[in-house]
Amino acid sequence: MINVLPQNEKIVLHKEYIIRFITICLFIFSGFVFLVSFLLMPAYVVSKNKATTLEIQLQKYNDSNPESSGNNLANIVTEINQRLELINKNLQPKNVTEDVLGPILSAKLEGVKFSILTYGTTQEGKKTIQINGQALDRTSLRAFEDALRKDVHIESTNLPVSNFTKRTNIDFSLTATLK
Repeated sequence: MINVLPQNEKIVLHKEYIIRFITICLFIFSGFVFLVSFLLMPAYVVSKNKATTLEIQLQKYNDSNPESSGNNLANIVTEINQRLELINKNLQPKNVTEDVLGPILSAKLEGVKFSILTYGTTQEGKKTIQINGQALDRTSLRAFEDALRKDVHIESTNLPVSNFTKRTNIDFSLTATLK
């Protein structure tokens, strides 16, 4: 097939083709935007109506409950914070110092492992430490209790006899009362 069109006319035809193609693409895009807008319109109307209804209900609630308004809530929060500060001022801080944990950690022997250390006070006001753990055998558990009894910071220890029922891998619970 022979191409009889000169090069200039080929360029002009190609430009016209590009312009037509771009125009058609823009028309399709415009139609798509119109269609999407049309399909989203009901959802927009419904959400706008719900927002209006909720605003009306909120206004009615605020009118019927004046104590829950924003300014009053700020006053309530301030009052609660002041009460909490009074409570915190009356509480004495309880610090577990090295005087409390030092004797226990220094008395810990090779065959004794701690799992829980609980610090508290009795009804008489004495400070106690509850020690839960595992001992390798009876002798290591007995040696640990003896080391605690010899310490000058510890008044007494309470190791129930039931802790000695097993020969090895003994789960124990010991209570030490501090001076």
